[in-house]
Amino acid sequence: MNNLLKSLAIALLLIAMSSCTEDDKGTSPENNNVGASFQFDGEQTWDYEYYSFIENGDDIFKSNLYYLAESDGMLWGKESYIYFQSLESDNRRDGPSVVMSTTEDGLFFKYDYTYSFDGFFPQVKDKWHKFIDYKNESWTQFDLSLDSTTENGIKISATYKLSGSKVKDLEVEYKDEIYPATEYKLELSNSLSPKGPAFNGESKIYNITIIDGIGIYKWEERYGIDIHLYRVLIDHK
Repeated sequence: MNNLLKSLAIALLLIAMSSCTEDDKGTSPENNNVGASFQFDGEQTWDYEYYSFIENGDDIFKSNLYYLAESDGMLWGKESYIYFQSLESDNRRDGPSVVMSTTEDGLFFKYDYTYSFDGFFPQVKDKWHKFIDYKNESWTQFDLSLDSTTENGIKISATYKLSGSKVKDLEVEYKDEIYPATEYKLELSNSLSPKGPAFNGESKIYNITIIDGIGIYKWEERYGIDIHLYRVLIDHK
């Protein structure tokens, strides 16, 4: 029983780091973008100021983060890019990375699954996952649920949902100039019952502001009601 719960908990933690379903359900049928967008193009860099703090608390951490997007060939019908993150501006490949892609339809990323899902939500594997939909005012991806019973008669329930929407168009000040931008929201929630020793369910909200033609201007993450992380663009090439 402990092994089953551990497997389910690992699976949900892995899914929480990814996104979305093969059949997106958007509300806008138009082919035109609903807001600001950008495309990876060759080798590009972005520099950010990064902040993390606890709401209504005094603990604030500030640093700089440096990103590099580098072409990595075709994957699942899309041109892929390795998206590096580093604390060192002169060595941007010295840090964690994800594989990402942009198309006319949105911003996507690939998650590398380390563990087997053992039949638990297998439909999230080996697919591009969508962070932002450029074409729809709102979208839902991976609205999944599972109900099962173990050989010992214990009922297991799990859910995973990720949905997003365009929040608003706005203007932002970047390097002393004003740029058109769009804020998008991504909402993630998942649950497991009975709760595993390493997982109690979670809820996250991502607010992502895109400067048209440049890239991510601001990335905000909220974990529950207390922990708040964000980064703001200060330079790009």
